[in-house]
Amino acid sequence: MADTTDERVIRHVLSRVTFGARPGDVERVRAVGLSVWLERQLQPATIEDRATDAVLRELPTLGMTIPSLLQAYPRPDPAVREKIGSGEMSRAEMLALYPPEKRPGRIAAELAAAAREQLFEQRDLAVTTDFRALFGEVVRSHLGVPPTAPLFPGWRQPTTALGFFA
Repeated sequence: MADTTDERVIRHVLSRVTFGARPGDVERVRAVGLSVWLERQLQPATIEDRATDAVLRELPTLGMTIPSLLQAYPRPDPAVREKIGSGEMSRAEMLALYPPEKRPGRIAAELAAAAREQLFEQRDLAVTTDFRALFGEVVRSHLGVPPTAPLFPGWRQPTTALGFFA
């Protein structure tokens, strides 16, 4: 592929291999050259990514095993849900047993708190792989987060499940 500085060509490539040009993308591609930029995106391990690594180190749940996650962030027992439904237990009592900071949804909240720009700094092609649908399905099926709970601010959840965990 011949390198170009033509903004229309760069924008076209960005629209084809990412979710579209973000502020600064055209200039960044123009600075390194279209061929170099594309090759870099296809070899993401070669991109120095200290900023993303620093953000991810701040998310303690990413380093936890599934058993330790389930212990630290337990799902409410179905019997507790039945007690709340029957009026045998109040919501306040349930909150005492399962405080919000110890609920499974906290795991999703940690990831959502990391700004998208921080997580994908310099990895433009990575944004074409939107794992929010897959992650959302994992959180809902394995951690019992209700389907109506917002997992990622500003993100519209697909109306149909991917079906990986049915």
